[in-house]
Amino acid sequence: MLHEATRSDGVLRVTAPVLLVKPIRAGEGVSYGHTWSAPADGWTALIGIGYGNGVRRRAGNRATVLLGGERRPIVGRVAMNALVVWIEGPEPGVAAGDVAVLVGDPEAGEPTIEEWAAATAESVAETEAGFAGLLPGPPTPVPGASADIDLGAYRRNLRLLRDRIAPAELIAVVKNDAYGHGLAGILPAALREGVATFAVQDLETGRAARPLAPGARLIAWLWTPDELDEARELRLELGVHSLADVEAVADAYPGARVHLKIDTGLHRGGIAPDDWSAAAERAVELDAAGAIEVAGVFTHLAEAGEASDSRQLAAFRSAVEEVQARLGRRVLRHAAASAAGYARPEARFDAVRLGAFTYGIAPGAGIGPAQLGLEPVMRYMVGDEVVFGSQLRGEPTLQELADAEGTIGEELAVRVPRGVERRYRD
Repeated sequence: MLHEATRSDGVLRVTAPVLLVKPIRAGEGVSYGHTWSAPADGWTALIGIGYGNGVRRRAGNRATVLLGGERRPIVGRVAMNALVVWIEGPEPGVAAGDVAVLVGDPEAGEPTIEEWAAATAESVAETEAGFAGLLPGPPTPVPGASADIDLGAYRRNLRLLRDRIAPAELIAVVKNDAYGHGLAGILPAALREGVATFAVQDLETGRAARPLAPGARLIAWLWTPDELDEARELRLELGVHSLADVEAVADAYPGARVHLKIDTGLHRGGIAPDDWSAAAERAVELDAAGAIEVAGVFTHLAEAGEASDSRQLAAFRSAVEEVQARLGRRVLRHAAASAAGYARPEARFDAVRLGAFTYGIAPGAGIGPAQLGLEPVMRYMVGDEVVFGSQLRGEPTLQELADAEGTIGEELAVRVPRGVERRYRD
């Protein structure tokens, strides 16, 4: 399980597991845009929680978690379902499977809601509400509020993007309940447009997606070993981030289709370059033995500038060539997400993982969806007031709200409460 929230005696406690621990060298940047660089040689730990799970994106470089008995700073930008913490010293002192406490009991030295509120410049009530959304149970209805989901716009976006990236395959990213738009409407619409492969990212989304897309390829890359039995039942293809991941999948999920992830410079998930050859060799051995099938190789770009991304693409090509030479066959190569897939033909390879752009959510920084030929898919109403909608109708836009908050549109989309009714039209 990637994260858990409980409430006892009025105290909210939020925890998430360590998915990966690996070394980082002085000067190497972390996460999108490399907003933080390691001050010395040390370690990073990938934690399975992000802004899609109540952590604000701006918590990066500001907030801390309790891990291994010590407070560890969150470094770099928080991603939708993962964040990175910095560990100083010659040895990490923590390992995959350890639990990080994000919010808990101050008497135990655990971070408090008040600390998070101060770090992210939010009210205590807003911060509490964000984390409380992780508590088990049905969502609390939000009376008078609705989200209008235009499936026709979504399908038109898919067509435009598919034509843009051709001949590469479009992998539709549907994590976090299709970026808050609702899998129940989005997945059937994508299938009608001929999409055959979906990035679900985690077991929770895979569990919800499989009944809606029984014959589709579903790829998840954030998982824990105790979820492998269910991953096998759901027929998920799995991204692997370490040699230990390769071995765990081969033991618990025989025949699994795996995608080897190489860390080419995002310094978040993925197999470290120094460990790549050993992990690739072992994966190929297990493939030959029928224990797993190496189906793909992938990476994530840091979007830290054209030169930086070009170096990542060169490293990715080398990693792919090594694996394919060992296997004696081609594998599915995928490196780019929405922004790079749209703008850089050399980043497309065999497939592009397209998420935000399919929902008409642009990257910001002065670039809106209309400039890309995309249509916003969600319109969020409270009574008769449009919170955000379409520029063509003169409504406030998701882009404008995100710019005002200093964030990106997809964070606001996934923060629309689950209790807001989604209304679909096509």
